[in-house]
Amino acid sequence: MNRLRRPTPHHQDDHRLDDGVRRAEFRSRTGTPGRSLTNAVLAGGVAAVVSGLPSTLSAVRIGGDPLEASLAAGTVLLRDEQRASRLLPAAALVHAGMSLGWALVLAATLPARRTMLAAGLSGGLAGAAIAALDLGLVGRRLPRIRRLPVLPQLADHVAYGAVVGSVLAARAGRAGEVVAVRSVGTAPERVFEFLADLRNHWLLEDRFVELRGLDGDEGSGPRGGRVRLTGPLGISREARTRVLSARPPTATRPGRLAGRADIGRRTTGRVAWEIAVGKDGGSRVTLRAAAERASLLDRTLLLLGRWWLQHTFDRALANLDRILEPAPSVRPLLDRKAAG
Repeated sequence: MNRLRRPTPHHQDDHRLDDGVRRAEFRSRTGTPGRSLTNAVLAGGVAAVVSGLPSTLSAVRIGGDPLEASLAAGTVLLRDEQRASRLLPAAALVHAGMSLGWALVLAATLPARRTMLAAGLSGGLAGAAIAALDLGLVGRRLPRIRRLPVLPQLADHVAYGAVVGSVLAARAGRAGEVVAVRSVGTAPERVFEFLADLRNHWLLEDRFVELRGLDGDEGSGPRGGRVRLTGPLGISREARTRVLSARPPTATRPGRLAGRADIGRRTTGRVAWEIAVGKDGGSRVTLRAAAERASLLDRTLLLLGRWWLQHTFDRALANLDRILEPAPSVRPLLDRKAAG
């Protein structure tokens, strides 16, 4: 079997990557007024897009008009208007304004949560409270809103609050970073040797990761590549990856492989593998990724699909353990057969 190649260490790149990851983590845990406003606007925008699904699906299920809730919202500005051509633009203004306004309120009042799930639950409860105000104080004064079914409208508000809470948590807390940790029953040196050859990485997630090409020379091995990532609903993005540093493990210091991935011109992520000494001669492997900057599209996909990314990382580590697991020896069986 050919010996696996590993890239030559580049300590300057290693320090630069470490500083970049630390800056990204620091920015994700702290905030400035401008960043908090940006987070609220983003959260309100994402929630505005998806929060109307419950009432829309309910209307379709019972054979009603899926636009009725939007037409009713338009009467907030045009109380006596009946023409859809005027009510729909008015509804868009009302929906955008209320989505942004309530997102600012939730950003200022929701308690900090450690996970996106907890933040989503808190936001959902806040959304129910918003529904009481919107439908109770405003809606009862407008006949068209008053005639809407209550439960679908309540579900819209709960969904809105849950999405806002989750997005705020992902932007302001450690939820913006994806981390997977697993104990692997293989020595750190062997794990590092396997991961140092980029050709082996595609074995860990071949179902959702398609290798399009490798960059590098024959002497030092590949230092990067072009990869197509396929996520939920068949959404795919092409990334260009590059190894920035490779530090073999020692008895006193974990090994580290670090790199970056560029998707288009506006999205950049940092990825790092850490291989430390584990129990019983094995390894403790950590896979960590953080987005340094992202386009609006990729940021939205990351926020909505973080659960998938976490699952993908966990599965990659499980596959790593399975691939490197030593084959059971047949020697004891042969010895027993010979003795018998």
